[in-house]
Amino acid sequence: MRRTPEGPVAVAVTGGIGSGKSTFCRLVRRYPGVAHTDADRIVRGLLIGNRDVARAIAEAFGRDLLSSRGSVDRSRLAGKVFTNRRRLRRLERILHPIVRDRLAERVAALKRREGVAIVLVEIPLLVESGIPEWCDLVVTVEATEAVRLERLARRGLLPSEARGRMGRQAGDADRRRVADVVIRNDGDRSGLEQGARRFWERLFSRTPDARMR
Repeated sequence: MRRTPEGPVAVAVTGGIGSGKSTFCRLVRRYPGVAHTDADRIVRGLLIGNRDVARAIAEAFGRDLLSSRGSVDRSRLAGKVFTNRRRLRRLERILHPIVRDRLAERVAALKRREGVAIVLVEIPLLVESGIPEWCDLVVTVEATEAVRLERLARRGLLPSEARGRMGRQAGDADRRRVADVVIRNDGDRSGLEQGARRFWERLFSRTPDARMR
């Protein structure tokens, strides 16, 4: 743990596409005292409902990305941006500062909730965007490339598309360097369920709010 927090522990959960980080978060948040938020959900909200973001993206990548209601069409944006590293970095410069501020606000609000001892924050691009000041613990979820490709194929991604997205993210070694906890997720769901429970039990017993109960 990076520091001994006063109150609930804020945990940043990261991992490459197809690693199972979202499933891990869903499993952990079933347990008492756990709250959860997600950077991708904030991004989706910005693309749908933030006019300043929509305007900046249209100026950067073209007005054809806007729907008739003025929101950003995510599928068209992905097609234009995720095949080009320079465009992706430009998009990140637009979104990351806003997402960082929104996440900080969300974490602070969740930590004030009664009964919350652990705040899970899912951040796929944690290495790329930097570890936030509120973070007490970093968890990275890992799986082999073959397993990830199989999972992504079930989502409808071709191997070339999946490898392309993997290649534009930080690698496992980069994520491992910043991680306090590494969760392996090469097996079936039951194995991840056991890992999630062990993680919750170990962390919940250490949190100040949990000890006060």
